[in-house]
Amino acid sequence: MRQSVVEVADRHAYDTPTNDGLRTVTRHGPLDKRMGTSSNAVKCDTCHRQLKDCNGHFGYVKLALPAFHVGFLKKIIEILHCICKVRHSPDDPRSIIVLTILGLLARHARRGGWEILSEELPAGPR
Repeated sequence: MRQSVVEVADRHAYDTPTNDGLRTVTRHGPLDKRMGTSSNAVKCDTCHRQLKDCNGHFGYVKLALPAFHVGFLKKIIEILHCICKVRHSPDDPRSIIVLTILGLLARHARRGGWEILSEELPAGPR
C-alpha cells in the first residue's frame, strides 16, 4: 500500500452523465486518473505525463474480510497438520515453529510469498 496512489473504494467507473451528456471518471473508482491514463488526449493526474511516458500507478482495495491466496492453501494445510491435536502445548518446539511460520506468512504474503519466507524460517528439530 506504500506505493499506491489511490484507494479504490467506489465500484462505479463513471459518474452519472451531466446535462451535456458527457461522462466523467469517478474519483476513487477503478478508472481513477491518478492511476494513469488510457487516452493520448489526457494527462496522468499523478505524474502529469502523456500516455506514452506514464507507465501507470498502483491503487489498492481494502477488503472487509481477509482473503487467502489459493496458491498458499496447500502449504497452510500442510503446516497445520504438523500440530498434534491431542497433546498440543504452546511450549512444544513444533508448535513454536508452526506459529512462527504462520506469522511470517501473514507478514510476507504480500511481499513475494514463499521465496522470502524460506530465507527466514527457523531451523526445525532434527
